[in-house]
Amino acid sequence: MAANQDMTTLTINEFESLVQPVDAHEDQGKVLIDKLRVRTTGLVAQGSGSRTERVFHFHTDGQHNYSTDKELPKLLSPQKWSQLEGRHMESGYEECLQNDGLITDYDKYWHQKWHHFLKAIHDNHLIAKYKPQFVSFGGPVADIMATRFDNAFNWMVTAVRVKGIIYLLKTGNRRPIVLEPNAWTYCALNFLHSITDRDDNRKNEYEKHFAINCLDVDSHRLLTLNEVKAVDDKHQEVDLKLVRAIRSARNHNFMSKKLLKFWSKAWVQGMDQIVMANIEDDNHILDVEVRYVSQMPEQTHGKWSDDRCIEFLNRFLSFAKTCITEDRV
Repeated sequence: MAANQDMTTLTINEFESLVQPVDAHEDQGKVLIDKLRVRTTGLVAQGSGSRTERVFHFHTDGQHNYSTDKELPKLLSPQKWSQLEGRHMESGYEECLQNDGLITDYDKYWHQKWHHFLKAIHDNHLIAKYKPQFVSFGGPVADIMATRFDNAFNWMVTAVRVKGIIYLLKTGNRRPIVLEPNAWTYCALNFLHSITDRDDNRKNEYEKHFAINCLDVDSHRLLTLNEVKAVDDKHQEVDLKLVRAIRSARNHNFMSKKLLKFWSKAWVQGMDQIVMANIEDDNHILDVEVRYVSQMPEQTHGKWSDDRCIEFLNRFLSFAKTCITEDRV
C-alpha cells in the first residue's frame, strides 16, 4: 500500500525540480495561464455543487519545524473583546525585530510551506483518500475568484500536472523575494496573540497553524493549504483581520474591495465569520467586530457577486484541465 501511495504523491525532490526557472514556451509540461477573459452566462448557486472540509492540520514553529500534535488556537469569547479596545498593537515591535520574529526571506518561506504541505499530503495519504484534481495554496485560488470583479488581482498562474494532478505552483503577484519588516505586519501578529489562547510567549511570524482543506467546486476537487488563525468554540475556522478605521469609514469602494478579498479567502477555506479589529492611525484598537461571510456580498450593494466569482473559478479550473493534459514527470 505504501508503495502505491508514493506513486501518486509529488515528492519534495520532484517539487524542487519543477519550480526551477524555465521557459514555458520550451517546456511542454509547465503552462502559464494568463488572466481569463470569461463572461459568465450561468451561475453556480452557493451551497450547491461546492463544499469545503478541513481534512488535516499541522503546526510550524519559529525554527521552521513541522509538527502535528499542537491544538489549533482558540478564539477568545466575544465578552473579552472589549478588553482589547485602546490596546497599542505596535507594543513589542522592536523586541520582535531583534529576535528575527518577522518573515523577511519570503522565497525561502514559500519553499518551506510547500515542503510541509507535501509532507502532510504524503504522510497521510491524502491523494489516495480524497482524489483531488488540483493541489494549491488557498491564496492563489482566492485571488483567481476575486479577479472577476477586481482587476488589481492581475495574476499569472504557473501550473503543472504531475501523476495526473495539476499543481498550481505560483502566481505572478507573489510577494518580492526579500521583504522589509514593517510595523503593520507586527500589529497583525500581535492581534493574533491578543485575541486567541496562543501559548507561545515570544511573538514569531513563522509560528503558524495550517489546515489542508478539501474543496469541491462543481466537478472539480482541490486540496488547498490555508493558515488557520483561530477556531471558535465549535472548532470552526475564523479569520482575523486588521482594518484602518478612518479609511474604511470614508471610502466605501475601498471597503467593498476589502470585503471581496476577505470573502474569497473565507469561501475557499470554508469560514463563516471574520473577526475584524478597526485600528486607528497610531495603531491602537478602536473596536472589534464580527463580519459574517454570507452577508458580505449584500453589504457591497452589487459591486461584486459571489455566484459569479464561484462560476469564474469553476471555468478557470475547467480551462486549466484542457490546457494541461500531459504529466511533467
